[in-house]
Amino acid sequence: MWSQVYLPYIKFDTFSLYPVMLRPESIGYIELRSTNPYDPPIIDPKYLTHPKDIASMVDAMKICIAVGLTPPYRKMKSRLLETVFPGCEHYLMWSDEYLACVARTFTSTLYHPVGTAKMGAPWDPTAVVDPELRVLGGVKGLRVADGSVMPKVVSGNTNAPIIMIGERVSDMIKGINLPRYDPATAKRMADYWNDIDRKFFDPNNDPTNFD
Repeated sequence: MWSQVYLPYIKFDTFSLYPVMLRPESIGYIELRSTNPYDPPIIDPKYLTHPKDIASMVDAMKICIAVGLTPPYRKMKSRLLETVFPGCEHYLMWSDEYLACVARTFTSTLYHPVGTAKMGAPWDPTAVVDPELRVLGGVKGLRVADGSVMPKVVSGNTNAPIIMIGERVSDMIKGINLPRYDPATAKRMADYWNDIDRKFFDPNNDPTNFD
């Protein structure tokens, strides 16, 4: 695909705008390949099988196209690729159907798979670990503390949340509980972040003024 789509532009200055699916609705599955624990499991992520994911990708791609054709980019003589993506030739170029085809054939993953050992209630048939990350199903003395326990992927890099999971499970093992919820503290934190939002994102305010 690279040689067909991008090679014709190799001598040109180019840029790319890539949308990222942060909250996918598609759900895959994992199952054992055999009784041999050294055999890798069978994993089918079922990417883009939910119609809402395709619709979201199409909307995001249209936004990227619109941004790339705004006046600031047009001043740099920006234009869309004229090469049709292989496999999508029978769709009208840049139509929703064409973009959906491109999404299905060109989308790739981005380093952060999660959820293969989902945390959940003991009665949840899809859960692998309980809320204290102890393995369910009669297994004793074993916990899982990595990105696999996330029931859903977070909207961002998974590194910090995974570190948090490790820190939290270490407290659980040592019997250290979180402090009790304090509504007054929660309100102060909410007011603090609302003030940050107002100062930095309200166009009527000067973000350099911290009075």
